[in-house]
Amino acid sequence: MTSGMRITSFVLLAALCLVAAWRIIVTSSADLLAPEEPSRALQRETDNPAALRVLAETRLAAGQWQAAAASARQLLAREPLQGEAFVVLAAALRGAGDLAGADAMNEIALRRAPMDPRPRAVAIDARLAAGDYAAAMHEIATLLRVAPSLGTDLTPALVRLADIPAFADALARSLAQGPSWRAGLLSTLLAKGSPAAITRTFSSLQDAGGLTVEEAGRWIDRLIAAGQWGEAYSRWAGTLALAPGASLAAVHDGGFESVPTGIGFDWRLRNAPGVIISRVSAPGARGGMAAELAFSERRVPVIPFEQYLLLAPGEYRLQFRARARHLRSDQGLEWAIGCQGAAVPLATAPRLEGNFDWQAFAVDFVVPASDCPAQRLWLQNPGTEGSGKIVSGTLWFDDIAIQPAASHQVLREASLELRAGGRTLVTWTPSRSRSPARIVPPSIACPPRACAMRRPADVVVRHCLPAHRPCLARPTSISTRAAATCHCWSISGRRGVARAG
Repeated sequence: MTSGMRITSFVLLAALCLVAAWRIIVTSSADLLAPEEPSRALQRETDNPAALRVLAETRLAAGQWQAAAASARQLLAREPLQGEAFVVLAAALRGAGDLAGADAMNEIALRRAPMDPRPRAVAIDARLAAGDYAAAMHEIATLLRVAPSLGTDLTPALVRLADIPAFADALARSLAQGPSWRAGLLSTLLAKGSPAAITRTFSSLQDAGGLTVEEAGRWIDRLIAAGQWGEAYSRWAGTLALAPGASLAAVHDGGFESVPTGIGFDWRLRNAPGVIISRVSAPGARGGMAAELAFSERRVPVIPFEQYLLLAPGEYRLQFRARARHLRSDQGLEWAIGCQGAAVPLATAPRLEGNFDWQAFAVDFVVPASDCPAQRLWLQNPGTEGSGKIVSGTLWFDDIAIQPAASHQVLREASLELRAGGRTLVTWTPSRSRSPARIVPPSIACPPRACAMRRPADVVVRHCLPAHRPCLARPTSISTRAAATCHCWSISGRRGVARAG
């Protein structure tokens, strides 16, 4: 190469380097100007992507639909895969009234800008408006996954939407996947949701086997607090692993053969200052296990040992076995049973103190026909306030049970009739059956205005269930099939569903 050619090449290379350097300087300065002054940035570099994005967003926020769309298209010409440009273009077309074009661009934006919540919000609105709640819930779940901070704003809306049964079902299916926002949503639903929304969502979760023990307990406690005792009982029974044909005793697990859950109508035990309550292996206990209460010679004004009950009006006997070692207190300890919320118990059992081996105790009581929809069984300390509440020693319990009083036998010839919609659904007379006159709980779901019931004291009428609901969520001795109006009963293991209307 001649020296002239080398000089020419050097000059050309230097010129190219100067051009490239200038281009870098222009681009850099345009990038610096883009966030605050996109128009000036574009004067320096007419197709600067950062400036075009900012300008498109600015025009969109100002409602300049045509100008925003133009900036978005210019950005796409420079960067065809730019997801934010599709977001702006979709919003600009919607603002300008081109709904079909906006929907098409929004679908592209969902794929190209998955982290941007705006196209997802548009898609959610469209799915909800079309009644496609499953698709809407899918988009909501995706939105909460990519933008979890939106959960605070979205959760109240989801709770309100759960009033729609189909949406509640879709919500339950999404919750069953265990998303990070599940706990917060369920807490808000229990605190602020309507009874229908709570029941539909939680029952769908329970039916799918996706309800934890702790969540089921909070739901059942909410039903109890609302006075929905029958619904609470049936939902609690649905959490139990009962053998086919098995019935539920009036006192659940009176022999303490299982670990108390503290949920629903199971034992509610907890430790408190001055007493430790445990389930222990105990010599002489019929099933090998018993409840043990160890008192440490301190004041124990309240003994946290209780169970909710659901007994029909009638005469009953509470019976139990107890054992004590060096049990000392002001007036002894006693079992009490009463109507939930009542100030005075229906009965108290013999008081316990001193030293004694396993002994049987009992007390009779009557559940009134009114103002007693549910009952509570609890151990209490009747000692006087102050030092009279001091307890020391150890106490064991086993075989706690409630049975109908013997006087019920005189009513064996009574009959049962269940009517709904002016039509007789079930009639049963003990004298025509080899079965005893007993309907196991939860026996009959009977809306008061739909049914006329003639019931002797030994026929248990438990609760009402809303229409279009399974009688119980899991198979037990009660039928689990759903009907337009669902009445459940079980007489000596025979099952059936009465459909009304």
